[in-house]
Amino acid sequence: MLNRWLLLVLALLPSGVLLYYYLRQVRRAPEPWPRVAATCVAGALAFAVVLVPQGWITDALHDLPALEPFLAFGLTEEVVKLAAVLVAATHPTKWDRMSSGLVYGISAGLGFAAVENVGYVLSSSEGALGTAALRAVTAVPGHALHSALVGVQLGKIHRLTSKKEGYRAVAVGLLLAILAHGLYDLLLEGDGHGKLGVVLLLAVEAWGVSVLFRRAREEDLGQAVQLLRTVPVLYEAPTSALRLLAERGTRRYVPRGRVVVRHGRPGDALFLVLQGQAVLVRDSMRGTGILTRIGPGDFFGEMALVTGRSYQATVTTETDVLLLRVPSIALFEVVAQISGLASALVRTAERRDSEGEDLPNTLEFETIAENAMGTHHRLEGKGGLPERLARVDLLESLPANQINALAGACLELRRGPSNMLVRQGGTADGMWIIVSGEVEILRDGEEVARLVEGEFFGEVGLLTGWPATASVRSATPMEAVVLRWNDLTDVIGVYPDVGWQMLVAVVQRMNELRQEGGGGSGAPTEERTYQRIGESLVARLGLGRPPPRGKRAERLVRAFPELAAMPANAAEALAENSSPDPIPGAALWLSRKGEIQGLPQLIATASQTLLPAEELGAGARGWYMTQKGLRHAVAASPEVLRFISRHAVRAGDE
Repeated sequence: MLNRWLLLVLALLPSGVLLYYYLRQVRRAPEPWPRVAATCVAGALAFAVVLVPQGWITDALHDLPALEPFLAFGLTEEVVKLAAVLVAATHPTKWDRMSSGLVYGISAGLGFAAVENVGYVLSSSEGALGTAALRAVTAVPGHALHSALVGVQLGKIHRLTSKKEGYRAVAVGLLLAILAHGLYDLLLEGDGHGKLGVVLLLAVEAWGVSVLFRRAREEDLGQAVQLLRTVPVLYEAPTSALRLLAERGTRRYVPRGRVVVRHGRPGDALFLVLQGQAVLVRDSMRGTGILTRIGPGDFFGEMALVTGRSYQATVTTETDVLLLRVPSIALFEVVAQISGLASALVRTAERRDSEGEDLPNTLEFETIAENAMGTHHRLEGKGGLPERLARVDLLESLPANQINALAGACLELRRGPSNMLVRQGGTADGMWIIVSGEVEILRDGEEVARLVEGEFFGEVGLLTGWPATASVRSATPMEAVVLRWNDLTDVIGVYPDVGWQMLVAVVQRMNELRQEGGGGSGAPTEERTYQRIGESLVARLGLGRPPPRGKRAERLVRAFPELAAMPANAAEALAENSSPDPIPGAALWLSRKGEIQGLPQLIATASQTLLPAEELGAGARGWYMTQKGLRHAVAASPEVLRFISRHAVRAGDE
């Protein structure tokens, strides 16, 4: 028999591994670890609380065994895990991110699962190792996934406008968690074939939770951009620059009385104070201390970045503080984008300078930033990948910094001959750019084209999210780079021009397909039926999606139902950058009947120049957008590009 201490470790290990994995999903905006630990402990203690009511309900349902998995186990266990979150992680109205709910829900679930797993493993007189291995891939992740369905609903409460909406959101999440938990137990009690359903159920839940995490991060990113705009020096900053800061920066929660940076440590970041108060102490050559209080909207660390030296002061928190730590390279990248940022950093450094140091002026600091970016791009270049991307027709007009950003987002792959890369009707994996070799394009099993080095495919599915219109198979050994949607959104949020270039490519490729196929053959004009139904169901339930803020955003969702399946900030970005009244230079008109006018004129040429329509709306009710407004909307929410791309493809079929 295995040593009981070893069995204890094996029983606890799955919960620890899964918790680490899910915390990595929000590593740029981590939750306070004491609160996460407390939630795990609360979930573990909840296991003892649930035993008595489970016994009562099991006895009461003696004649209704089919309900036992849902009421005796699903209901009781999901309710106590919800209570553990509410007790240990503070009230959800005090959270400021949707991902918070997912983290705390999963933490409570894994705490509960850890204790339950210890009980099962240690009580197995024989086969304890097998029990530990089986539950590590079934019961433990099951508890985490069920709890995540409740957690994501808790995470959006701070965005809701009434308690009634909050209660409804939690009720929906709790009901789904109970049903999933009960179905899991019901399948587990079945025969061999029924138990296979457990694997399918957990796979579907795991996929759903990964989607919820991506959606939560996108919503959180939009909120972070709005929070950054409250910093005085960033009032007038373009959305793309704020998004870059939010994406590259790391949120840090620092308890009261802790040191954030120490005098003499290497200075590699700027810190923006989002919430709370801190004190900055700097000793002069005369030994006198200089005390400065720093509050929301202030920043520190600029002296080290301006001079290139170590930190010249010690910063300690007076209250609990929420900071955004911006690495120096990210700051240098936005210096050129945000008017007045370089001068503000230099002025603040001069004001805080007590040593009379020879500080660079604004122009010199901008030059330092530019040189640092050039060095960074040379060091980070993926073995010449930026140069290869710059030779692709689709990307050749993009500047070097945008090419470098794309190179960092791409995945390099090698495939042998006769490998199926994309299947017709299957999910588009992303846009493939051929570095070397050849591929065959197959439609209904027949070869219709060949692509060679420098050519690309998959851009239509990448932007629309619709199924592939053809199969693609490698004809020779090949090398390629793949750009997936989740990676592309990180790039176009910072560089919207990349999105315009991709949109033009989609329209061109679809026009070519229509000409080759005789009026639209092979052009995807709709998503899969099950995908559309699934998105509609999720939207109706409001699972993991807060309602958009503002009457105009709500009206846009009613006019364009597909926006309901996208992050709320997509509708909010369109609303913020549009007007119900005609405006000079309007390029698009979004009607209240779900139509968009101006797309053919918008993408009339193969350049990044978006041409305005001559006449839009014709007096009907809707929303007008300029070229600049659309660019800002894409920067605020890259999902806007997918929304526009789908309508651009449909417009060509009419």
